[in-house]
Amino acid sequence: MHNESHPQAKAQFKTWQSCREELTSAQAGKRVICITSILSQQIFDMICAGDLHRYGGYSRYADELEAAELHMHEDQARMAANTREAINKETYDMLNFIWRKKETELLSGERSMQKLLHGKKSNKPLIEPEKKAEPRIKLATH
Repeated sequence: MHNESHPQAKAQFKTWQSCREELTSAQAGKRVICITSILSQQIFDMICAGDLHRYGGYSRYADELEAAELHMHEDQARMAANTREAINKETYDMLNFIWRKKETELLSGERSMQKLLHGKKSNKPLIEPEKKAEPRIKLATH
């Protein structure tokens, strides 16, 4: 007679259930997790060899790291290019506005260079005279 409450039967059922889950995962192409009661050097080497064979080990990790760095550099270059483009467009719009404004003034008959260069309310001369700079170091006289 089969007794399911027996400790050995429970252990066998647990082992069968674990093997069934591992088989289902392996058939689905997913990672299989093996649980051992004792971890010896031979079992550890076997697990590492399986990981290296299936997942590529360090070389795959290094390739993924390089790809992530390349992607990061490409993103930085793209963001810098977008920023430059936005600044260039804004600068072009400003210069185009000034150009149209001055062109309109010229076509309207304005001939005063003072007004065209400096605006209506400016009292600045076209050419400012140079100011004589004072020396920064002054010698003491006794």
